[in-house]
Amino acid sequence: IKIEKNCIIESGAKIFSNVTIKKNTIVRSGAIVGCYGFGFERDQRKKITKFPQFGSVFINENVLIGNNTCIVISTFDKTIIGENTKIDNLVHVAHNVKIGKNCIITAKCQIAGSVEIGNNVWLSPSSTIKNKIKLADNVFVGIGSVVIFDVKKNQRVFGNPAQPLIK
Repeated sequence: IKIEKNCIIESGAKIFSNVTIKKNTIVRSGAIVGCYGFGFERDQRKKITKFPQFGSVFINENVLIGNNTCIVISTFDKTIIGENTKIDNLVHVAHNVKIGKNCIITAKCQIAGSVEIGNNVWLSPSSTIKNKIKLADNVFVGIGSVVIFDVKKNQRVFGNPAQPLIK
């Protein structure tokens, strides 16, 4: 574990191995950073097997991680939270997720494995992002939306499934 200067790790937060937290970051009470996720696959005989997670978590400078938020370790590479990103309470960030700079991730969002989120993205409360989805820069995802398709730069999407707002 590497934690740089001026970080606040509140009581009850848990930081696991292979985690780097850059300066001026706050990890609120109950947050879990670097834990194993729900990594299961089916083999050739359809038997469920645990997929190993050997990677790391990298949290850039000036990040806020809210109460009871879970950030899962990557399988082999890094789960990354970008500089100045703010993550609210009760958010789940799965393995291999990459979140850009200056993002706002509000309460109860679910970000599935291997999602890539650009810079300046806003995820409204209770939005869900399907695994392997890409959200480009400056995307806005409306409250309770379920994103199952990639979202282009500057788009605003709403609904289930999330669709671009038409002006």
